[in-house]
Amino acid sequence: MPFATHGQGRSQENRLISLAYRVLLIYPHSYQAGERLIARILKNVGVLATVALFAAACSPQTDDPICIAYTRHELRVCAAGPTVQGIDVSKWQQYVDWDLVKGAGKVFAIARSSDGLNTNDMYFERNWNEMRRVGLIRGVYQYFRASQDPIRQANFLLDKVRDAGGFVPGDFPAVLDLETKDGQEVSVVVARAKKWLEHIERETGVRPIVYTANFMSSVVGTNFSAYPLWVANYTTSCPLMPTGWTNWIMWQNSGYGSVPGVTGNCDTNDFNGTLADLRAFVGLDADGG
Repeated sequence: MPFATHGQGRSQENRLISLAYRVLLIYPHSYQAGERLIARILKNVGVLATVALFAAACSPQTDDPICIAYTRHELRVCAAGPTVQGIDVSKWQQYVDWDLVKGAGKVFAIARSSDGLNTNDMYFERNWNEMRRVGLIRGVYQYFRASQDPIRQANFLLDKVRDAGGFVPGDFPAVLDLETKDGQEVSVVVARAKKWLEHIERETGVRPIVYTANFMSSVVGTNFSAYPLWVANYTTSCPLMPTGWTNWIMWQNSGYGSVPGVTGNCDTNDFNGTLADLRAFVGLDADGG
């Protein structure tokens, strides 16, 4: 249904944009819903009108949660060449048949350990061991809560991995999932995320990966550009980058993937390179050694 026109329409459009960005921030695991709503607005009222409305409501100095995603950063970066495919999962996918996932041609998978300190992922240990058993290159991520102690969160992830058998050569570096301010000032988010990253790197000897998206640009700035980027963007053939990066190592391209062995939808991902490139990234020989 087309939006209303003139003054009434402009007010409605502005409210819808605000709503979409509240979805991005208040329900960060569902930020694709906000992206879809924004795409609908763009389709119905035009890019320039929508950008003007949002820019009028927000500015780079504004710290209102609605305006966290305000950004002029519009860099899109396509894959450098061939890619290989994988998935990521959490408790929401419940019991995964990893043999079927492997049989569907997936090469890697990343499982959530927890949402901060409060939500333990009960399927992690099984996922961690099953991914390795079937021959997938595996990884672990933690949804980061800036309102909680970053070292305790990092140790929680490390303990979960240790209890599940530990890291082995060929595993992905641990991933910091940074997609919400969690009610904190930007400076607090950055400082605590850095503490998490530095602690994980000290404990594992491997530089972690940062998962984030363009809508977090006003938070991440250029503070994390030294870390490999796993970028989330569901609406394009080439992902929109957050500030601080000009390349990505992984791209989460959908939250609605249908993959054999997974009940319901799951996140699908591309690794930016060939299988040999992926093996080299995780410290394995290209030919399987």
